[in-house]
Amino acid sequence: MRYTNNSIRFALIILISVLVICWKVGTDYETSAAKAQIEIPSSEAELEENFSYLAATQFDRETEMTEPVHVDLSRAVDGYEITAGGQYRLTGELRGTLLINAPEQNVHLFLDNVSITSKFGPALYCQDASKLVITLMPNTENVISDSGSYHADTEVEACIYSECDLTINGTGALVVNGYYKDAIRSKDVTKVMDGTYTIKCKRTGIHGNDGVLISGGNLKISSEKYGIKTTKKGTEGRGDLVISGGELSVIAGRYAFVVTQADLLIYNCTVFDRSIVDTYDVGGRSNIQEGCVQS
Repeated sequence: MRYTNNSIRFALIILISVLVICWKVGTDYETSAAKAQIEIPSSEAELEENFSYLAATQFDRETEMTEPVHVDLSRAVDGYEITAGGQYRLTGELRGTLLINAPEQNVHLFLDNVSITSKFGPALYCQDASKLVITLMPNTENVISDSGSYHADTEVEACIYSECDLTINGTGALVVNGYYKDAIRSKDVTKVMDGTYTIKCKRTGIHGNDGVLISGGNLKISSEKYGIKTTKKGTEGRGDLVISGGELSVIAGRYAFVVTQADLLIYNCTVFDRSIVDTYDVGGRSNIQEGCVQS
């Protein structure tokens, strides 16, 4: 059988094309495998360097009162509003919403055996502030509950809802009952530094649009859908979920941890998971330290 020069050239082109395709598939696989890896930080400094926007600030760590304004919520009628930055020591029982409206100012709430029950909408709503920090005072138990009634078109869908960065610290206890949808949610970053939590909700236990950091505490989350969730799509290096300490027990009707398109990192902690569908729903990279999560 005789082969023409054109036949030989055509066969070589086909062979080269196949080799190029095979090389590209192998390269794409290696790249995909590399993207699937995320390193566990060896120190807190490394964590702060790799996830700078989740780094704990001095304000995040503050747990001592200096010159607080004492507010006895029992004296309020149908809710209470905070309109200036500063420290507030809250006591008593409130029927209604605790509203924070302090533009471009830091607000620090110290909960001292507080009970807040909303008749309609969120129980604690930070409508406008630079940053909100909530400290659970030692040897206290604080209970915050919303109702199942909200405006149908509202985007404020949580018992504790913040339009700005939200941090909760301290060694006291907090019970959150999210009877509408979410229990604790921030449109920006949500951080839990310490404390004891009992969280029950219809949708998501802890939600941070821009990211969530859990660095300590004892958390028991019971949710009909999700345990902890972030929704940012990984843009501008945000939207990550990092658990770097603490003990968590999660019972979720769907997933324990949901990260839309960013990264999930779990280490130096203990997680007891009882999710119905699966433990993880992660759109980005993930690294779960061996032994941390027990199903």
